[in-house]
Amino acid sequence: MHFTYCGDKATDLLQGDILVQTPEILATLKEVHPHYANNAGNRYFIVLTQSCDLVRGRAGDDPCPSRYIAIAPVRPLSLVIQRETVRLAEPDLSIPTPVCSSQARNRLHNFLERLFNNNEPNFFYLHEDPSMGFPESCCAFLRLSIALRAKERYNTCLNARLLQLDESFRAKLGWLVGNLYSRVGTKDWAANELNGMIRSHLTGAALWLEDERTRKQLLVEVSRWKQDNPGQVIDEPVLRALLNKLKPRKEAVLERLKTLLAESDLFRNALKNGIVTEPALNHLVDRKLRDDPQLATLLR
Repeated sequence: MHFTYCGDKATDLLQGDILVQTPEILATLKEVHPHYANNAGNRYFIVLTQSCDLVRGRAGDDPCPSRYIAIAPVRPLSLVIQRETVRLAEPDLSIPTPVCSSQARNRLHNFLERLFNNNEPNFFYLHEDPSMGFPESCCAFLRLSIALRAKERYNTCLNARLLQLDESFRAKLGWLVGNLYSRVGTKDWAANELNGMIRSHLTGAALWLEDERTRKQLLVEVSRWKQDNPGQVIDEPVLRALLNKLKPRKEAVLERLKTLLAESDLFRNALKNGIVTEPALNHLVDRKLRDDPQLATLLR
């Protein structure tokens, strides 16, 4: 079991309980919140009401102190990443697959780092746990909470409970929901594991551009393509083809350096007098300079 969850379920509902969308939950939503019932992404819900307000009397059938149970939709992590990537994407390159700069990649990396450690205010990250019937990593959308009448819907929610948060994560959820100013300490991901997760989710999320120079070059190529293909919509294969035409910064610098050396009077005189040959110039640029680690560092 993942460290976010605990194995033993309490008798009563608790803050942070994850509810699966049972037929009873779906019927309730259709009655009181039809918009949430019609959203296919709302596969699960999470209880936001404080645990102390959900404890029933000794008889078990006594009502809990709270008149309402607040729940929020839990949707796939991929949806959160998609929305954030689109927000950071280049506005002039509107295609199904977002195109993002290296700066955008860094911002998305930092966003995911906060999200996975549950330090992003609007969401609560829930890691996948197939062994507990939770096969896909998801996020609770904390700002989209809805209220259900506790007297009528308590058992409906209790019967739909799939997972229960570990105590420290219940406290963290309470902190996020209550907008407190003190940080609740929960177990964070190990750095190498966290970076691996972030890399796996960033791969394929967008077409990542190497640097600002690449972005500017691509915009020029896109403008030319649109002029040559009036009325046509640029798609991902075309954009990838335009990207492949662009030389990496290092290659462009080496090509320019080779041209400057070949056109210099010093090289021409050396070539004329048999001191140097054109293959020697190519060897200098293609082997020595291209393989030089210090030059590679300077050209990043």
